[in-house]
Amino acid sequence: MAHMVDFEFKRSSRQCSVSNRAINRGEAFYSVLLEQGEGELHRSDISTEAWAGPPEGCVGWWRSTVPNLEKGRVYWAPNEVLLAFFQHVSIQVEHFDTAYVMGLLLVRKRILQWKETIERDGQSFLRLVNAKTNTDYEIRQLDLTPERTAAIQSDLAEKLFTDQRLAESEPNETE
Repeated sequence: MAHMVDFEFKRSSRQCSVSNRAINRGEAFYSVLLEQGEGELHRSDISTEAWAGPPEGCVGWWRSTVPNLEKGRVYWAPNEVLLAFFQHVSIQVEHFDTAYVMGLLLVRKRILQWKETIERDGQSFLRLVNAKTNTDYEIRQLDLTPERTAAIQSDLAEKLFTDQRLAESEPNETE
C-alpha cells in the first residue's frame, strides 16, 4: 500500500467571514466548507450572531469554540465532514491528487479501510471501503512530489482543522 502522509496543522482564521470581526477566546463559532466555482472547496468561519444556518453550496459544517488557553493543539473536523470532503474531491478529475492524500488520511484515521490495490489501463488504484456503510471508493494511486504533497496538506489543514476536540456523537450535518 502507499505510504502515509504526515500533516502540518493550521488553526481556523478566528475571524468571522460575514462580519469580518475577530472571534475571541471562549466564543463559539461555526466552520463551513463551501463549494465555490469548479468544485473548489473553501473553509469559512462564522460567528454565532452571524450564523443563519448552513449556506448554499455547503458540503459540511461544525460548531466549535475558540479555546481559552493557547495549548497549541489542533484537531480534525468531525468524521462526517471529512468523509463528505473526500467524496466531493474523489469524483472530480482535477482533484485526484487531493482525493489520494485524503484517502490515505482516512485510512490512517481508521475511517476507511484499505481493501486492495488493483491495476487497470496501466494505472494503480486503491480500493478503500467504509465498513460502517459498506461503501467502496476507488482512488488513483499517485507518486506526488514533496512540494505537491506539502501544498495539499496545507490546503487540507486550512479547511479541515479546528482548535478543539469535537465529540463525534454531536450532530454534524453534511448536507
